[in-house]
Amino acid sequence: MPQIQSDIHQSGRRRSLDSLRALPRSGALSQYRAALERTGQPAPPPDWPNLGYFSGAAWREWLRVYARDAFRRNCRFRTETGPERGIYPLRVEHGAQSVRISMAGDWGTGTEEAYRVAQGMMRREHEPHFTIHLGDVYFIGDAPSIDENCLGIRNPANNYDPVTWPIGRLGSFALNGNHEMYATGEPYFRDFLPRLGIVRNGAPTGQPTSYFCLENDYWRIIALDTGYHSRGLPFLYELDTYLRFLRPTCRLPDPLVSWVKDVVRLGDDGQRGLILLSHHQYYTAFDDVAYRKAAQQLAEMISRPVLWFWGHEHRMSGYAPFGPAGIKAHGRCIGHGGMPVERRAPPAQRGDCKLLFYDDRPYTGSLGRNGYVTLAFEDSFLTVKYFSLGPTPHAPDELILREEWEVGRRGSLSVDITQVCLEDGFYGPTQWGR
Repeated sequence: MPQIQSDIHQSGRRRSLDSLRALPRSGALSQYRAALERTGQPAPPPDWPNLGYFSGAAWREWLRVYARDAFRRNCRFRTETGPERGIYPLRVEHGAQSVRISMAGDWGTGTEEAYRVAQGMMRREHEPHFTIHLGDVYFIGDAPSIDENCLGIRNPANNYDPVTWPIGRLGSFALNGNHEMYATGEPYFRDFLPRLGIVRNGAPTGQPTSYFCLENDYWRIIALDTGYHSRGLPFLYELDTYLRFLRPTCRLPDPLVSWVKDVVRLGDDGQRGLILLSHHQYYTAFDDVAYRKAAQQLAEMISRPVLWFWGHEHRMSGYAPFGPAGIKAHGRCIGHGGMPVERRAPPAQRGDCKLLFYDDRPYTGSLGRNGYVTLAFEDSFLTVKYFSLGPTPHAPDELILREEWEVGRRGSLSVDITQVCLEDGFYGPTQWGR
């Protein structure tokens, strides 16, 4: 083991953002990055791969774990059979509809920034009733990753300080992502979800499924599982950049679609505001990778615009309403919870997929700012606030954007956006207009 890595293990600190840079969306290569760490090799540079990082020890460890997971079926998909049937009240203890939620995506990294995001989500001024993670626990969502990056259990293989996912006063939920499924999804369902769910008698009672609904008289939050069918075929998936027909569609499992239709019954309810949550993006202005199958599966049940939060892309951005696959959605990407944030100049506005805001401010080196989102429901009104970490590791969190939403007739949505951050690198209504 190199001396520098040994010193890190002895000192006990959290994983750095640099150790996660250039992590590919690939089961095989994510498994290899995990194998490098388990065998004490330094993280590869951003321009990897090169032959110097394919050590014999890491190769053997990779082969052992990848062979174990890659050719196994996904774990059994859990369905809701309890009395709640996956639907929970979006209310406080006495039935009032003034409810606060803190939410982050791509948070499960164990980095110092993930720790700071978790602390920020629980700040006194937020005091969330619920917390929600939009998915992805790195490197591969296996049991040590869940323990170290979500449950606060130290991993003896590296001795990093672990991080604990924050639990809201009334409960907490987590979506499924592609990195959880690289280990077949079993640790996510078996180890993480039982520590979440509705809080009763001071303790979470467990989240039975990877999908759920929070609702009150004015709003419905529908959480979808786009991760379960995101793995692709072993080895062949690594070629999806060139052979796009190999790219997983991230379709919703059939039992989930039936639940939306028969239990949630969206087709019979046209009065409440709809908020969809998923790990994968419905659309994006930054490249040609989008996952529209979920929208196609639900389009016949949703006839009004929705507010849709997703992660997967490691950035913070928001869009004008766009509906390429049958659902018109106010898209909001908040995949900047714990991974290195990808910085790049905003793309040219193209077609109907138009950016409304985008955070490209620097944080450290060439990386951007991590952050989180809060939602405050007050009857038919919803205030969404977007926060980023400060410009340095010890600076306070910053409010950068605020949205005021209102549910109108037949579940229509209206929004007023206030750009709070005026720094160079933050693009919003001030730059682009409304």
